[in-house]
Amino acid sequence: SPTMDGDILSAEILDNFSAGHFHRKPFIIGTVHEEGVLFTYEAFGKAMSEKEVALVSVAFMREKALAAYEEYKPPSNLTDYRPLLAVAVTELIFACPARKAIRSAVTA
Repeated sequence: SPTMDGDILSAEILDNFSAGHFHRKPFIIGTVHEEGVLFTYEAFGKAMSEKEVALVSVAFMREKALAAYEEYKPPSNLTDYRPLLAVAVTELIFACPARKAIRSAVTA
């Protein structure tokens, strides 16, 4: 079970937030523009080809990988595709969940 300050919570914080179970007070939510860079470069320590990035994308995004590839269509002349993967990681892991949470909070 999730805990906060030693207390057991009945649900995940983001789930509660998305369901509107929070105090109605002003708040700020957001992400950093290049938040996925550190994670990408730590996970993949050497330059990656377009094919390697495509395989990683399919592993993480499954059926959404093709749509993501179209959205972030990479140029074909790069020697390292990690910078493009870092953008996708930032969107997938940080920006999209933050947008979803704020939209849920506004409509809850």
